[in-house]
Amino acid sequence: MTIIELFDSNPLENVISFIAFHSQGIERIVYLGEPRQMRETKTGLERYLRSVEPDIETEYRKVDRYNLDNLTEALFDIVDEFGPDKCIFDLTGGDDLVLFAMGMVYERFKDRGVRVHKFNVRSGTVAEHQFGGRETEAPAPMLTVEENILLHGGKVVTLEDRKDGTVSWDFSQDFVEDMEKMGAICRTDCGLWNTQLTMIDTLVHAESVAESCDPLLLSMSVNEVKDILSRNGQRYFSGKTFSRLFKAGLLTEYQGGDQMFTIRFKNEQVKTCLSAAGTILELMTCYHARQLVGRRSGKPRYQDAMTGVRIDWDGEIHQIDDAIVDVENEIDVILMSGVIPVFVSCKNGLFNADELYKLNTVAERFGGKYAEKVLVYTSARIKGHVLERAEEMGIQLIGRMHEASFAQFGDKLRRIGNADTGNQN
Repeated sequence: MTIIELFDSNPLENVISFIAFHSQGIERIVYLGEPRQMRETKTGLERYLRSVEPDIETEYRKVDRYNLDNLTEALFDIVDEFGPDKCIFDLTGGDDLVLFAMGMVYERFKDRGVRVHKFNVRSGTVAEHQFGGRETEAPAPMLTVEENILLHGGKVVTLEDRKDGTVSWDFSQDFVEDMEKMGAICRTDCGLWNTQLTMIDTLVHAESVAESCDPLLLSMSVNEVKDILSRNGQRYFSGKTFSRLFKAGLLTEYQGGDQMFTIRFKNEQVKTCLSAAGTILELMTCYHARQLVGRRSGKPRYQDAMTGVRIDWDGEIHQIDDAIVDVENEIDVILMSGVIPVFVSCKNGLFNADELYKLNTVAERFGGKYAEKVLVYTSARIKGHVLERAEEMGIQLIGRMHEASFAQFGDKLRRIGNADTGNQN
């Protein structure tokens, strides 16, 4: 089968037919469009297609989509070349002239098996059109987080790529219980949680801290702790957060007196989580989003979810010590609902409008017009101008998350998007 696409500036619309129908034996995709536009934006498209189907053929043909004669002639030539019963025409995103040209093609070849279809990207439905009015639905297309980033020209940096890559979390029952404990401790005083875990982050990653034979152990003199923290603009104090973590079993050893500072983490995942103040909010958001199912359909709202997603913008990953400086961003949580990406920023403290701009920039780059943008926060008071900026950028704010228990967290997240429509039910 051959798919015929009018090349669009939005990468998703260029592959949505392939996503839905590649299991039916798609041999090639023919893109029609303006050469410069296709040349500038096809890199991510090719990387995505090859990752799914290495043997797929792609052709890029010049056509003036605003010239009816030129467009119609190109469509007729393709049908003659590959056969009407082997051609699938995609109308998604097409303007009136394109639809008119497709109608002419269908009228000529309607008795010889030519197929025409159109996608409702947001609802996830695919309709095969018979111009007489009949429609049949095909399986809704889906993308993973990594496929979506690849399609838009980037790449998710993994631990296999680099030691600071995206962590893959194991949400075992034991770790979910640990998350619940951490969330409860964080809720008691978000400010203190941020301060004390930022201290752990600084100590764990300090260059002067010698590697222990026990990777879960952090132990040094209080004077050394004070010196490291001072160089990073912080001060040492042993607050209640550490003792609460110890009592909850998240730290299996804790000493915070005047002479020594010692903590031993329960396991590697707990260590990673406690080495950055905002990680627990990110993990809880990711975990509970993965558990959400539609109230009507009973199906998962999100078929893929990742947290702490490090994105390389051009898909060419370089090592930390390379001379080349990559453009990278880390997004707290990315969810996939069908082919719709949801970019989520999680803030367990104060934030300003700059955070909105960062979220909006990455979402626009790796999701385009279909991206949904959400900022989840705890106890911060939002200023009026920040609320205005969020509304202007289409960023949904979901706040007061520290007031929700672990069991209530998912109910808060149901506010993402419109829970009463589409495939999110």
